[in-house]
Amino acid sequence: MPLFALVGHDGPGAPELRRQHRPEHLEKLRPLARAGRVRFAGPLLEGGAPVGSLVVFEAPDLAAARAIAASDPYVVHGVFATHELRETRDVLPELTWSTFVRPGEARPSARLHVPAPIAYSGRPDDPQTGGAKMPSDASLAAPKITPADIAGWPILKIEYRTDPQRIKALLPPGIDPGASPTVYLSVYNVPVPDEPEYGVVVGVAANYKGQPGRYTLGYGIDQESAIFISRDMNGQPKYPCKTTYYRMGNDVTARASHQGYTFVEFRGVVKGAVPNPPEHVEHEWWIKVSRAVGGAEKSYDFPPHVVRVKSTYRTAYKEAVEGTLTLRESPWDPIAELLPMRELVTAYLWTPVFLGREITLETPLDPDAFWPHVDTIGGSRWPGQTGGPRRKR
Repeated sequence: MPLFALVGHDGPGAPELRRQHRPEHLEKLRPLARAGRVRFAGPLLEGGAPVGSLVVFEAPDLAAARAIAASDPYVVHGVFATHELRETRDVLPELTWSTFVRPGEARPSARLHVPAPIAYSGRPDDPQTGGAKMPSDASLAAPKITPADIAGWPILKIEYRTDPQRIKALLPPGIDPGASPTVYLSVYNVPVPDEPEYGVVVGVAANYKGQPGRYTLGYGIDQESAIFISRDMNGQPKYPCKTTYYRMGNDVTARASHQGYTFVEFRGVVKGAVPNPPEHVEHEWWIKVSRAVGGAEKSYDFPPHVVRVKSTYRTAYKEAVEGTLTLRESPWDPIAELLPMRELVTAYLWTPVFLGREITLETPLDPDAFWPHVDTIGGSRWPGQTGGPRRKR
């Protein structure tokens, strides 16, 4: 994607205007930054004081870049007396593992980690690629983030097949199994709103009114603040969970634990970049429901409704991962028991470009037919008993 530099020069009254509009200016840039499209953003200084700004960012073309520049709050509110927009090109740095490891020299045991933003050299002898020939297409250039930034992390996506009847047993009447008995796992770290939220999402292929999508069984997250408002407002099945997720060199590690039980674990190795898929839309199905006060049988204050989540994405970068997925027994997250793995289909690191989301309340489900599904484990959609695991008889 082309690279552009916005250079702004402050006008009279800029110090006070900067203080007023800096939060809005940063908030405007954050979606681009999270998508890996901001290469640099910071003030131009004179004697240590700001006298302007420089923002280097990616845009599809000059028209799109002009639109981004024109909507920047520093431009809109007159922080800049003048500004200019120029197309530029990324030349340096051109670091790879070969910069730090001489040919024929073993990689040190305490490995130096060159972050994902560093471009692969594509040479067969480059230790970073493990000897694999990397695609040379410019669209496969890795997105760049500020070192140690919590924004812009790729999502670890894992898909595996289970038994069709297992998925069918978990779906409430009105939501049907998808064409393939696929289970989808996503492990992530994103800023919410400006602190890291680690989480794991479990969903299954499911159709609603003929529309293919995914029925979400649970969002296990480590930020309590987002759990209750998301569930009460939209029916999003969130619950507290500890997630470990990191990459060291080409090694990827992820695990999720809840109530002292580790229920999913993945260890893999990045095999290299793969072509980006086209822009696509994902449909996700949640359930919004509220049982009647007092707990009367088959009574609701708000009967079960499907919530449709329609999300549109573009892909900034995608890397194939080869590894081992382990599902562990847990009464609180019974994925190993209720959705046993029959075949691991794929695993990859996905850096998305979020283009939009619509959350809408759809039609109600049959309240009587839904009743066997009303009692869940915590805020998830795993079948439960009085808010906890079902008791073994």
